Amino acid sequence: MEHAEMPNLKGKESHLPATTAGRVGGVILAGGHSRRMGCDKAELRLESETFLQRICRVLSGHFQPLVVVCRPDQAVGFRELLTGPSFLPPPIVITDQHPERGPLEGLATALEFLAGQAIPLAGVTTCDAPLIQPTLLYWLAEQLETSHDAVMPSDDQHLYGLTAVYRTEAGTTLRQLLEQGERRIIDLPRQIAVRIVTCDACRAADPQLLSFLNANTPEEYRAVCQRAAAES
Repeated sequence: MEHAEMPNLKGKESHLPATTAGRVGGVILAGGHSRRMGCDKAELRLESETFLQRICRVLSGHFQPLVVVCRPDQAVGFRELLTGPSFLPPPIVITDQHPERGPLEGLATALEFLAGQAIPLAGVTTCDAPLIQPTLLYWLAEQLETSHDAVMPSDDQHLYGLTAVYRTEAGTTLRQLLEQGERRIIDLPRQIAVRIVTCDACRAADPQLLSFLNANTPEEYRAVCQRAAAES
């Protein structure tokens, strides 16, 4: 795993609630191939920013450190995208060594990195969810009980394992599952201790459930842009 050095966070004001300050790092998974979209979703534009820039700007300063996980061929371009005063401290771009293993590989890589920095919790989102609300990830962190490895929202159709909070120590188990051939995020509740909360309960922190709106297809991209315009 390639990564940059940790930025110096000394003196940076924390916007985290007192119960989570210093305990929650941020993770943005950005290593997908975007086959249904036909182009890199991280570089889709929403007004004057790319999706990745917007998500990093929204989360930067709230989650320390903020980690972007991508394929090796994306790293240089992403580091260039994320340079500037909007990102202080700048996100840390790290790379998967096995990008063909899908998002579970990216998640394990990020959890292992944060565990190595003594950060116990990780708030996770993806580069195709540009309306992510930091308050939702804070709230999920508050729902994590000592007996659980992760908190995931769910509705009647989907388990949102990539809009979730994990204990970083779970990265060791995820790595073992990957080596055993596991690839599916949806199967994690059978492998680790997961607390599932309803999406309706998540309205306490994200009333419009904006954090769950993602863009996997051109049609979904247009819908996200329309929703963002309506919310602005």
